[in-house]
Amino acid sequence: VRARRGESIADIDIAFHRGIATASRNSALLALYGILSTMGQQSELFEYVRSRVNAPYRPAHRAILDAICSHDPDEAERNMIRHMDALIEDVTKYWDSRRD
Repeated sequence: VRARRGESIADIDIAFHRGIATASRNSALLALYGILSTMGQQSELFEYVRSRVNAPYRPAHRAILDAICSHDPDEAERNMIRHMDALIEDVTKYWDSRRD
């Protein structure tokens, strides 16, 4: 799913991650995502941060989804770790740029 021009990706991001949690049939993962998604606007915040550091989200999501569709849990895990590492890097880059 692709956001239309000017449309927020936050809802798409939430749906993507919730879909993975649901498809995993892992009640702990689904509960954790439920808690995280109710804590506020984390997707909107990450969308803002990524827009400020010019970091796309779609390639990471595509890689995760492709691995899941290929029934390759090891690759899906590696891609998810890369996705989380990139998010941490994006947030760090954003805050570092704010100090200048």
